Amino acid sequence: MVSFRDFIPSSMHGPLRRAIHRGRAVQLTYNDHLLYHKHAAPAGQSINVRNDRALIMYYTHSIEKGLTREDFRPSFGNRPLTALAQLLNRWIDDGRDPRDTFFDAACATLRTYFSRHDDLGVNVGDKLALFAPEVQKLILGSSTAGGFRTVRFDRQRHRSFGELTADRVSLREFEPGPVDLGLISDAASIASRSPSACNRQSSRLHVVTDPGLIDKILRIQAGLGGYDRPPVLLLVTSDTSYYVEATERNQPFVDGALFAMTLMYALEDAGVGTCPLTAMLWPRSEKKVRALLDLPKSEALVTFVAVGRQPALTRVPYSRRESVESIMTLHESGDR
Repeated sequence: MVSFRDFIPSSMHGPLRRAIHRGRAVQLTYNDHLLYHKHAAPAGQSINVRNDRALIMYYTHSIEKGLTREDFRPSFGNRPLTALAQLLNRWIDDGRDPRDTFFDAACATLRTYFSRHDDLGVNVGDKLALFAPEVQKLILGSSTAGGFRTVRFDRQRHRSFGELTADRVSLREFEPGPVDLGLISDAASIASRSPSACNRQSSRLHVVTDPGLIDKILRIQAGLGGYDRPPVLLLVTSDTSYYVEATERNQPFVDGALFAMTLMYALEDAGVGTCPLTAMLWPRSEKKVRALLDLPKSEALVTFVAVGRQPALTRVPYSRRESVESIMTLHESGDR
């Protein structure tokens, strides 16, 4: 049988295969683009109910973080409160269920916000007035408080894996003092056993302890604004040189995320606090980070992780979790 390759010089086979691969990669990336922009909230503007739910939790979490600060700042949150008022008011105007997990979580968090100010004798009536009367009733009548929970760390307790995952929280305020780098090395060793595509082990870990360098990176990353500098900043990356097919375009982030989560669980088990910080940077900002850390060009940024010593007692944001029924779909065998 005559093949198309018979008409092409052998010296062109490799370049042709690479050209075909690039074309497929462009097509797949474009499909990713279409999927994201068809369903996500462009520039934070909702186009469906799921977007509304995501934005409600996005702004609720901003209030949660403010409620946990040791140096509580009365009357904080003008921007998230204004956005939440618009979202919650529209939710009720559209006749949606006020028992929705995210809507209810927002009301519970806002109840704590207003109660905290009442306790301090600070008048934030102007902020409550942003919400429609029916939404105000739901906020002030919320059956449970929300926004944060108080955590006491017990480093001596033996825990099951389920208990460890329940205990791990994102810390933004750490106990003063250095972190034992040996514990980070041990955790990295554990994380290195995380699954990866064909066991190619593309994940890489950059450990930053220089205070000035941490400050420069965090000014670019902007995820810990208003908090003290963490003693250690980690960056998990994934070396894209280890991937061979166009369909693997997202696999560096999958493998890197598996590594990062295992790393944080291992640090929790060792009594070290963590907080994952996104590496979602615009190209100009990413270029600055790459220059500061002299990163290999082949490494994709997956996530930063702030690391420090766990305090004995602290407040952390408390976001309610979706029920298993709402996130799990069972596909049973049977006639089709």
